[in-house]
Amino acid sequence: MRALILGAGIAGSAAAIALRSLGIEVDVYERRAQPGAASSELGAGVVCWPNATFVLRSLGLLDAVAECGHRISEMRRASAAGESLGGLPITRIDDRLGFPSLAVLRATLHKLLLERAEQAGARVHFGNGVSEVLDHRDGSAQARFSDGTSAQADLIIGADGRMRSVSRAYVSGDAMPQRCGFTNWLGMVRTSSPTFEPGVVLDVWGLGARFGIVPLSTTEAYWAAGLAGGGHAGWRKTFEGWPAPISALLSSVADTQVREVEVFDHDPLPSWHRRNVIVIGDAAHAASPTSGQGVGQALEDAWHLHRILETGCDVHTVGAQLFETRNAKTTAIVEVGRALAGSLFDTDPARCAARNARSLATDFGAAADGVAGLWGRGLPL
Repeated sequence: MRALILGAGIAGSAAAIALRSLGIEVDVYERRAQPGAASSELGAGVVCWPNATFVLRSLGLLDAVAECGHRISEMRRASAAGESLGGLPITRIDDRLGFPSLAVLRATLHKLLLERAEQAGARVHFGNGVSEVLDHRDGSAQARFSDGTSAQADLIIGADGRMRSVSRAYVSGDAMPQRCGFTNWLGMVRTSSPTFEPGVVLDVWGLGARFGIVPLSTTEAYWAAGLAGGGHAGWRKTFEGWPAPISALLSSVADTQVREVEVFDHDPLPSWHRRNVIVIGDAAHAASPTSGQGVGQALEDAWHLHRILETGCDVHTVGAQLFETRNAKTTAIVEVGRALAGSLFDTDPARCAARNARSLATDFGAAADGVAGLWGRGLPL
């Protein structure tokens, strides 16, 4: 059996490892010219929540990620004025699901996945993105690439992202991304003295604005500053006077170290497959980063693909089984991300005040249990 994977990001690399463990011949085609380019486009870091670290263990990578990652214990909320809005106990979620929450540089996670895929025997072709997906009468599928070559396989897995997915267009016709209504500025920072509280994610809410900081050590963190709408040339001014260490962080970060990203997600698709072409990751179910589950859901796709293919099912039924197994959860993740983004980037003062009051009154133990229930759904956790 031979599979083509279109895209060598998190989803594509994880799928390559999963398929190679079943003895499937795998070629991965990536439009970017070199490893790590995708990570530089998408932000500095990610948190692998317990559902993600569960999959990383199954891929043989949990120890490597834990070695270079930072354990997260709490997500602490505050208002732009410095008022505490409570905190979500991440350790409670970890204990419920049995796996750790680890913050790691995206480039590091991506590198580990790619190396493991190649060690497992996957052939990765950089600088060669897909330009067209075609049917074949013999039941196989064919992909044509940007260099003019083509390849045929029993199964094609489209993991070519949310913005320019050729595989998603083939599967669903027209599935354009939707603007989420806010813009993010992303980066990472290193300080000369201890600045960040170990294990504590800081999530600060303002009027149509949000600032998040995820520590990687006491002196290193990645961060995201978000504002409703777009085109904010003076975006830094919005966060002047916000609680420490935000102002100090921004003063030490040059504009050349910051990436501006207008945020998009996708309406859920009615199907993730067409014949033996399947979409996974952001090509199938791109959620807003406010969901916190982009990496987790991409990794889960790979785990479920392995589980389905392990049964020896026909390649023409894999996509239908994957969609039936995964659609309800990924749709819920998209909806959660949209709801939170709508609340965080609301520009109405009264509604923002009510939002903050609700957060302050939250039973965070019960909230953690609810999060664990969603993240653990469909997995043996």
